[in-house]
Amino acid sequence: MGKQTSIIKLEGKCGDKVYYWHPKYGWLVRDVTSVDAERILTDPAFARVRENNAQFAQSAMFVKALRAAFYPLFQPLADTHMTSRITSAIAKAIKADPATSPKERRLAHGDLRYLIDLNFNKETPLKKILTAEYSITKAQNTHTTIFIPQSNRFVKAPKSATHFRLVSSVATISYDAGAMTVHTTYSGYIPTQKVDATPITLTNTCASLPNSFMTHVVGVEFFQETNGIYYPLHAKTCNALAIIDAKKVVQRKRTVEYKRGAIHAGRQCRAPRTQPLFKSATERLPAGVRHAAKARPSPGSQGIPGTASG
Repeated sequence: MGKQTSIIKLEGKCGDKVYYWHPKYGWLVRDVTSVDAERILTDPAFARVRENNAQFAQSAMFVKALRAAFYPLFQPLADTHMTSRITSAIAKAIKADPATSPKERRLAHGDLRYLIDLNFNKETPLKKILTAEYSITKAQNTHTTIFIPQSNRFVKAPKSATHFRLVSSVATISYDAGAMTVHTTYSGYIPTQKVDATPITLTNTCASLPNSFMTHVVGVEFFQETNGIYYPLHAKTCNALAIIDAKKVVQRKRTVEYKRGAIHAGRQCRAPRTQPLFKSATERLPAGVRHAAKARPSPGSQGIPGTASG
């Protein structure tokens, strides 16, 4: 691939070349492709390309939702290839859908285990920074993470750090990426040198959404205390954040049984409301109408019940 090195910076299509800016490699140039977008959308020869594009669009939608859910946590520490790693993991999860056609594959039927152990910074993996063992206890809409120190140590801290804190966050995202709920919990500031063997417990309460999936991340943040103020260290060289759990949210469906004479829903049983087929004479007509009919009944009528003509 050619690289723009001159002082003249071009951008866009110029002849048979396209000049563009890459955030990592700077100004680059490539050849113009001969296939236009209209042909890719209509030509039967590109049917497989359209299927792959639809699958990639689905992956990009969930990547955007995950980034929005955990942005305050990964923003200081994420590396340049974080988004591509998340996109690759979600694409693998979608491809695990047993559907035959790629365009019919959905994340709801895929394998979310590809997201587990995904680090937001590859240079500072969580298993390298966090030396404590942790366990997760799940209840309805509640996730409890217990950190147990090993040899009275929780983390492998840099020399300039005086304190650290643990963070746990749970996000529930709908499969259409239209709704999400996020709950984040932090521990207190813990000294890096004097750590006892007392476990640390972080509890997340996150409301579940129908047709959604849950993602649980855990991280470590380091600080330097000066005059009682905790200053964060350079996050990209020491902090860590990773996905430790991902699963589908299964909603318990309400079973409804219809039987003759009553409707059974769960343990409740009630008779259906029915309207009476016939009404009494006093309910059908007002008194003034009945008196008028009594005085002058219409010819051929059988009269009105409750009157002399009836």
